[in-house]
This record gives sequence, structure tokens and C-alpha cells, in this order.
Amino acid sequence: MSNTEDVILEAAELAVKQFKTLDFSEESLVELEDILKAGSEMFSQMPEDMQREKVEVLGCYILEVGRRLFDGDFAWHDGHNQPLLVVSTDKSRFALMPWKKVQGRLSGDVGDNIPYFFRGFAEAVRENAPDKDILWI
Repeated sequence: MSNTEDVILEAAELAVKQFKTLDFSEESLVELEDILKAGSEMFSQMPEDMQREKVEVLGCYILEVGRRLFDGDFAWHDGHNQPLLVVSTDKSRFALMPWKKVQGRLSGDVGDNIPYFFRGFAEAVRENAPDKDILWI
């Protein structure tokens, strides 16, 4: 297990401990959306380090949901300074980088809807169209 993978798994497990209704299922992302909506009411008043921790923990939860569904690999994106999930198939590669969406949703942006965001990624992986190299961010 790589260090990036260890950190992601630890953070994802922390999310499940903090929010007992999360269970690593794709359906649990609807519950996560409700958690983010509720958290948006106080997010701007949190210290910056607490904001960053919330984004990272809940973003890692989304990454682990994707890994459990699609058996991808975690990697680190230096340009965005965050982890991503890469799902490679015989035809294409699909990558998911959710931290920006989590931060946007916690900041009150309803357009950063997590189930919708994840659904686009999941549908593309399931469709597995040839010659695709797509990053969801």
C-alpha cells in the first residue's frame, strides 16, 4: 500500500466514524450531499485548517467510494496538490479529483452537487467508451 493510499483510506474511515450513515456505497453520496449542505452553514466561520481537514476527509471518502466500485488506483496530482483516483480499463482512463467540488459545496455552491458529479464519472467508467482520457475535477 502506498503512502497516498494509506492517507486516503485513513481519512475515508474517519469520515465514516464521524458520520455513521456513510457506508462507502454510491447511494451514500446522497447522504454526503446532505452533510455538506448542513456544513455549509458554518464552513466560512471555521478556521482555515479545519476547513481544509473537512474538505480532505470528505473528499477522500468520495475517492474510496469510487475505488471500491471500480478498483482504481490512487495517485497524487502535483499541479492540484491533491489525490485522485485513476480507473484504467482496456479502452480508456478515467480520473476523479473531488476536493474542489467538496470545498465548493461546503462553501454553499449548490452547483457542486456531489451525487451529480460522481454520477458523471461513474457513468463514463461503466460506458467505457474507447480512447477516452478524462479527468473529473
